[in-house]
Amino acid sequence: FINIKRCKLFRQDIRDLAKMAIHRVDNTRIVTVMKLGFVVKTLFHFKRIDRGLPKLTLEEFYMSMMLTAHLLTSFLFLTASMCFSMEGMIMAQALMVKVLLRVTRIPIPTARDIYECVTKAADFEVDLPSAFRVPWLNRPHGDARSADTSVDSKSAPPIISIVDILDGN
Repeated sequence: FINIKRCKLFRQDIRDLAKMAIHRVDNTRIVTVMKLGFVVKTLFHFKRIDRGLPKLTLEEFYMSMMLTAHLLTSFLFLTASMCFSMEGMIMAQALMVKVLLRVTRIPIPTARDIYECVTKAADFEVDLPSAFRVPWLNRPHGDARSADTSVDSKSAPPIISIVDILDGN
């Protein structure tokens, strides 16, 4: 019984660790999506080629190309980060299931464990008259309602059992 409770605690720890890992990756993925949205908006809404503006100089053209390369690189790294975070969440969930099913299984009791837990008749009732006693006619000495300190054990009423009733005593 204690072993089963211990295994349940181990299983709960594994679930908590997997949930914590998934939660952290999920928060990171939310931030990554926000950054990716900013990069896409900046990349596609940055219009430098308008008809009314003068032509770009060579330095401005190089700066525009470096900005575009920087935004495209950021886009690729953030997209890879999103893919890796989703893969990490899937792996954490799969590892949790694998560990719960293979490593920390709740132990199934063997025949010997069941035999040791079974109450044996020899332990239950030792002497025959006390096994067949009538409970309302005589209370055991350990009962709180019959605990009277002024009466000693010699003046206590005798135990009346079914054996005594059948014998006519």
